[in-house]
This record gives sequence, C-alpha cells and structure tokens, in this order.
Amino acid sequence: MQTQLKPLLLLTPLVLLSGCSTVSQIASIIATDDNSTRPAREVAAANAIPKHEPLCKYGNMPSYKVLGKSYQPMRSAVGFSESGIASWYGPNFHGKPTSCMEEYDMYKMTAAHKTLPLPSYVEVTNVENNKKVVVRVNDRGPFHEGRIIDLSYSAAWKLDVIKKGTAKVKIRVLTPDDAPPMAQQLPYIQFGLFANKKSADSLRFKVAQQIIAVRPNVTSPVEVRPTTSAGRTLYQVLVQPHHNEQAIDSIQQQLAQMGIEGIIKKQ
Repeated sequence: MQTQLKPLLLLTPLVLLSGCSTVSQIASIIATDDNSTRPAREVAAANAIPKHEPLCKYGNMPSYKVLGKSYQPMRSAVGFSESGIASWYGPNFHGKPTSCMEEYDMYKMTAAHKTLPLPSYVEVTNVENNKKVVVRVNDRGPFHEGRIIDLSYSAAWKLDVIKKGTAKVKIRVLTPDDAPPMAQQLPYIQFGLFANKKSADSLRFKVAQQIIAVRPNVTSPVEVRPTTSAGRTLYQVLVQPHHNEQAIDSIQQQLAQMGIEGIIKKQ
C-alpha cells in the first residue's frame, strides 16, 4: 500500500486497515538502541503454528474499497492457494495496529492479505530459492498492483526478500491439522516478566543475541507475550526451542552461565 493511503484509511471507519507498505524499505537496517530496527536475525523468529482461532472482530467486513477497488474478504479459505509477488513492511509500522487491531510486531511471523479471513495461517514459499515460512495473516494489504501478500520483516528476512524488496512466491492456507505436534507440546523458558513493554523488548533482544552467539544454527524464537495478573497487563519474555527437551536444557544452561536465568513454563 502506498504510504499516502494511510490517512485516507484512518478517515474511513468501515475499512479499518493498517496501511501496509509495499514500497521497498530496503538496504541495511542499522542496529540501534531502538529494538524496532534490530536485524531479524538477532530475534530468531520461528514459524507461526496454525491453531483454531475465532475471526478477528475487525478486518472481516463483507466488503471494503481502497483506491477505488472493492474487495470481498473470504469467510473460509480452507484449501486456498495463490501465486504472485510478495513484498514486506517493517519499521514504519512497528507498534501500530493491524486490521485485526493487534499491535504490529515486525519481528513476529505475520503477514497481510487482501481477502483471506483474519486470522489465517499461510505457508509462503519463495519460488526463487524454495525457502518456506509459515505466517499468521492478521492485516489487510498489499494494495500495490500485482502483489498478493505483505510479509513481516522477520518473515521476509527468512525468505531472503529484504534486500530485493519483492519475490515471486506461492502461498497455501494451513489448518491446525498441519501444525507440527512436537512444537505444540514443548514448553517455554521464561526469562523475564515486566510491567513495561519497552523493558521486555530490551531483554528479548539481549536473550536473542546470546542464543545466536551460542547456538547459531538453531532457531529458537524469542518473543514478548502479554499476560494478565491481578487485573494488570504484564509482558513475558519467552523462548521456545523447536527441537527437543535437550535443546531446552542446553539453551537454559548456556544462558545461565552468562547470567541470564530462566524458568520453565508449560503452554
């Protein structure tokens, strides 16, 4: 979506879109103290895991119009597949609401699509290198002609789309039956619990850096997840190794040696 479209969407209550960018936000994203500009490699994002979810309250209207073109979101997309061009959106939208009215996190495995039900789970394959990711679709877009999906920064990084900005892809909708059973059963390691999300994001980056330093060839997702306790919203910093119990023990021990303690949390 073109950046000048966003003010228009904010003035159109029926649409409730977030304004995904399809303009190539390329080249080097420089690491600074602002976590929103950290390279996705350092956050070690893992594939989304398909699960049963109710449709989002927002973003699933019968129809909407953008730039004079009408779109009709699907109520069900089981068996849906599509081929076309993928783009990505990142720092300019980090922390802003998606069409589902969730906070967009460029380091999570998410995406935007014009008509899929929100949320949906989609496998995206870069046909140029055969790399694959699984993303959770929670946003609308892209509205640039010829593009079928807008990827989060982490998803685009894993598919090698960042530098080029776009790639030829094929997508297919997944159901919970397609989820890897072992990934669903493994527990998390909690490394922190904060009242302030900025503090949680800071620890997330520190833990991700250390995991990559000691286990560069193993993807272990580091995420910040909101939870409620005594009526207050708190933010957990969690790691979920997607291999086996030995990986959990190994990561926990190696980080403990560096002064980062964690506790096991069941899902």
